[in-house]
Amino acid sequence: MVHIDEEHSGYHYNVMRRAIELIDAAEDNLSLEDMAAQMGMSPA
Repeated sequence: MVHIDEEHSGYHYNVMRRAIELIDAAEDNLSLEDMAAQMGMSPA
């Protein structure tokens, strides 16, 4: 059984929320590399 604590689930929720906001705000298709750079994360 997998237990996800609130700290990790909250982190992942916020990462996904930020990514969706960037995708929605982009005028054209947003590459993974561009999205990762805007979020300060690695695309790997």
